[in-house]
Amino acid sequence: MKTKRDDKHRRALAHLRRKEWEKAHEIVMDLDDKLAFHIHGLVHRVEGDMENARYWYGRAGVPLSRSLRLATELKAIEAAIDATP
Repeated sequence: MKTKRDDKHRRALAHLRRKEWEKAHEIVMDLDDKLAFHIHGLVHRVEGDMENARYWYGRAGVPLSRSLRLATELKAIEAAIDATP
């Protein structure tokens, strides 16, 4: 069963797809799980704040790759949300 948390993750991803970094950031700041940490890191990566990005990717347990395309990373995060029981 999907949760309200899943809905928040998906809303944050939707904002990222529309390049609405601040709105995505507001959502993930209130979440305390590895997927949210990954999204949080991605927000900072696309903003160019690599120091913050490294911190959040580390908390998510995900390697930071500057070469990974935004769309590819968004799809991977969405797949992780779908795989969550």
